Amino acid sequence: MKDHFYRKKNSKELLFIVCFIVFCSSISFSIDYNSPEFSENYKFTFQTVKNDFCYIMSSPVRISKKDRLNLLIFSGITAGLIFHFDEKIYDNSKTRKDEFPYIIFNKFSEIGKGYGSSEMNVYYLFGGLCSSIAASGLLLKDDKLLETSGLLAESFVFTLFISGSLKMICGRERPYNENESTDFHFFAFSSDMAYRSMPSMHTSCTFAMMTVIAKQYNYWWIKIPAYTFAFGVAIQRIDNKQHWTSDVLVGGIIGYSIANSLVKKHNQNDSYKFTLGTFLSANSIGISLTF
Repeated sequence: MKDHFYRKKNSKELLFIVCFIVFCSSISFSIDYNSPEFSENYKFTFQTVKNDFCYIMSSPVRISKKDRLNLLIFSGITAGLIFHFDEKIYDNSKTRKDEFPYIIFNKFSEIGKGYGSSEMNVYYLFGGLCSSIAASGLLLKDDKLLETSGLLAESFVFTLFISGSLKMICGRERPYNENESTDFHFFAFSSDMAYRSMPSMHTSCTFAMMTVIAKQYNYWWIKIPAYTFAFGVAIQRIDNKQHWTSDVLVGGIIGYSIANSLVKKHNQNDSYKFTLGTFLSANSIGISLTF
């Protein structure tokens, strides 16, 4: 029997997704060119998101010498985990769970237990964070909070797309299949969730969201809880036998890199102006966030 994590979504969960997408679609991001018409706002919105997406996808061609070295080191660590350590860590987590250091990992995984217990919680956390930060920005008239909610939305969607695509391409078997960690089915594009292990989407999306918050508000009392939660989710996914260690490593790097790049890109441009207002027309009503 398949794990209950992958049962069909019920109607309430589907309704939540549809409603949330409709809500998010009413938020537009655009450059303030002397208050353009609403139709122009949507054009600027599309252009901004498109430019950011192209910026993320073209990042490999702009990689620096330092980043090339980091990528080489990261690739070596990932290969070592896949071919040598993934199975050992998985086996030891089952047979030595009451021994050091696995007992610490088990305790640490409790931090991300609630979030990692269902694939739907990825969307719940995203919806809760985005809506609460945007609402706080509205109430407090805080432009940085509004900017943060926009960056959260972009980083989450981009990470979701890239992680989901890589899952389909890699076709790696999950640990609970009880096969080898080197079992990949490249370009099989299987609909079976048991063959979508790399990368960990829970981990990538969590790191994307927590990195935006940590980079936007560079205080230790924000960064430590944010990254502690992200690492807790990563450990939970391993402890729950949903992912190999290399899966969460790759997922964490993807989420962090996308969010870090977006925050840097937007913070380097000091000419952005942030305003927010409502609009009403014959066939639409919504909120316009311009920057």
